[in-house]
Amino acid sequence: MEYQDYINFFSANRSKEDLLMDLDTILRNDFKLIINDEFYFSFIEDINNCGFFFNQSLQFYSFSEERDFRNISVVNENFSKEYGELFKGLVAFGQDVFGNQFAFHTEKGGVVSFDIETAVQTIVAESFEEWLIKLNDDLNYIAGISYVDEWKEHNDLSWNQRIIGKMPFVLGGAYGLENFNASTFPNYIACNAHLAKQVYNLKDGEKIKLVIREDG
Repeated sequence: MEYQDYINFFSANRSKEDLLMDLDTILRNDFKLIINDEFYFSFIEDINNCGFFFNQSLQFYSFSEERDFRNISVVNENFSKEYGELFKGLVAFGQDVFGNQFAFHTEKGGVVSFDIETAVQTIVAESFEEWLIKLNDDLNYIAGISYVDEWKEHNDLSWNQRIIGKMPFVLGGAYGLENFNASTFPNYIACNAHLAKQVYNLKDGEKIKLVIREDG
């Protein structure tokens, strides 16, 4: 796709009644000192300071004055607080339906996916533009569109909610409606961080007694 094709595509697939936010240029300029990717910042502005897309399965964080689940600074503050060293060097710019993060790696460069259940980081692209290309090539899988469609056939999903597993997916929980639960920001961050700190860097076959934190 050409650049304008991406803008048109995302604009056409913005979630209905999405909450549009005015661009806070001071906050954006602060992040320009951290993130070296002009394509990303142009994209943010040209799709109206981000928001929710594809039936709420994909969220891009906004540069806004509202200090809530939409604000890129607030989201990253919560991840840094809950995950500590496991989130070091990352600046999340968006998330899928399960709350897994898409982030810039400020130390190693490039874009990574961050699994919120395990804190595993996977390098997926060298730039935001390359990440958009990969997203477009496998949109349903990367964003989790079919899962949120299934959930919303039977349940509501508030703007500040993501879907988590009643039985965590890393522990064998099914990716199906019977195992899904809607969790509110920032609870899904805290609950998954509690899990990730216990399973991170476990060796194959190593046994531990996991403590599952209930969503508050």
